[in-house]
Amino acid sequence: MRLRKPAANKGLTFTQVLIAIVLLSVTVIPVASVFFVSNRNVEKGGALLDATIILQSIIDTVKDDKFIFDNKGKSINFPDPKYPALEIEKNFLERYKASGVIKIDQAEGHNDAALAELSVTLYWNENGVKRETSVNTYVANINDVKFLKVE
Repeated sequence: MRLRKPAANKGLTFTQVLIAIVLLSVTVIPVASVFFVSNRNVEKGGALLDATIILQSIIDTVKDDKFIFDNKGKSINFPDPKYPALEIEKNFLERYKASGVIKIDQAEGHNDAALAELSVTLYWNENGVKRETSVNTYVANINDVKFLKVE
């Protein structure tokens, strides 16, 4: 003789399905939010890396003794048609509405007129938030330095 199972054991009840959905939601939502936050952080880090590369490129472009010492004491905004070599990478410029400024001053705390401080700052808007980063370096005009012969 075969025993028949009651009809109630043939499937899941609505309450069991509801509990399973709630438990799944409680575990999936926090994990998904971690992925979204991580993605946002990677994007921010990528923008900062791109900005730093642009700044280094600008420094390499202007790190010429004549340019620096002819413009000592000035601030130069870029991009500017007067300085076509000072450019911001096109995609970064369009995506973040970027701009920058170069400041060339006498190096603070040094009496040597042949030493200049070069500061390049890049500004951009990332998701409505204004961001900026800068790079500072010193440049010496070694063309004007006279070496004394030591015997």
